[in-house]
Amino acid sequence: MTKSKRLQEIIRKNAEFEKEAPYNFCDRWCERCPLETQKRCRLYLEEFERRITNIAHGRDEDDLEILKEDLENKLDELKSNAEQWQEEGYFDFPEFSFNDYDEDDNYEEIKKKEEQLQQHPLQVTAENYMHTIHNFLKEAFYPKVESMAQDLRSDYEVVAWYHTLLPVKLHRALCGLYARDRFGEEDDIELCDAVAQLAICKKAIKNSHQALNNIAQKNTQFKIRIKYFLSLLDNMFSRIELIEQEI
Repeated sequence: MTKSKRLQEIIRKNAEFEKEAPYNFCDRWCERCPLETQKRCRLYLEEFERRITNIAHGRDEDDLEILKEDLENKLDELKSNAEQWQEEGYFDFPEFSFNDYDEDDNYEEIKKKEEQLQQHPLQVTAENYMHTIHNFLKEAFYPKVESMAQDLRSDYEVVAWYHTLLPVKLHRALCGLYARDRFGEEDDIELCDAVAQLAICKKAIKNSHQALNNIAQKNTQFKIRIKYFLSLLDNMFSRIELIEQEI
């Protein structure tokens, strides 16, 4: 696909942003993330530190109570910083309530657009893929995971990881593209994020495509079903590229 100058510039910007905040450009599969990226990812390092602390105190490494406490502390810190910034005149935060949002003149427009995004052909295809793959995994993978050969298990894990990620990331990308259309092309933030999410989706599709092909070769009884899954992936990939061509 030939990239427009606009898209090339956004990709360049995202590459710079990724150096500072790689967690905005990742598929959240930390265990398979390159060590170099892990070392500069604040989100990964914070989660790693929390797990080590839990283990050191004899708690489960993913203790939800500790996670809740950690999030509350971060919110308190954010609130304190926001108050300090406002006092020092860096920002002027308006008073906000959800009632104000409900009465916003654009509320109905936003609600209508959200419903339209849910019916976007790309979103519908992603949701269809997620549900059909989930049923497939319940039959072919989850009950047999303990006795499965490691290479086959790894392929199934790839499919399982990405089948729920795809509709979420696609929705975020579509919302970003809508925000760009609504607020104008001068605001690059939403557009840059949308392009980043589409890149994650393309990675998810490519990895899932390869894993499903591997599964089909090892489990020939699933070839027909997997052929359908692959057609959904191909459909999503081509639609994403069409979206990118319009940027």
